Amino acid sequence: ITSFPCITTSSQISIFDFGSESQKSGLLVLGVKLLKLEKIRFANLKTVDDIDIIGLPALISIYAPLLQNTGDIEIERNNLLRKIDLPSLLVANIFINENENLEKISLPEFTGGDIFIIDDNPKLKKLCASKFDGGGGGFCEVQSPFSMACTGLS
Repeated sequence: ITSFPCITTSSQISIFDFGSESQKSGLLVLGVKLLKLEKIRFANLKTVDDIDIIGLPALISIYAPLLQNTGDIEIERNNLLRKIDLPSLLVANIFINENENLEKISLPEFTGGDIFIIDDNPKLKKLCASKFDGGGGGFCEVQSPFSMACTGLS
């Protein structure tokens, strides 16, 4: 488990394997090769502008119990990732794509953002976002069988 207990706010958090993504300018990148990182926990993180977690081959879970607001959350191409748990998240633009073994996404307090995309996660069984209001007129795309007009997902 890699925990980041001292991070409470940040402008950007990016965690990715350099082999899967070209380096973007202006990002905080934690670690050069994160091939064995299995669990990420942001114990005290409450707000952040952006989070990118991309291409980590051993990652199985992401947990941020206090995170309430963020600009963008991108979680992509983490092939062993099974669970994303963001129990306090209220507002964000969400991109969760191409996570081969992702089974559960828990966003019980999430009300929306301008963009909500969850796609190409073939083993997704549970998507909990019961307070989601459809994105407030923004763009919403959620894979079957959770598409339900992008409203009240649970």
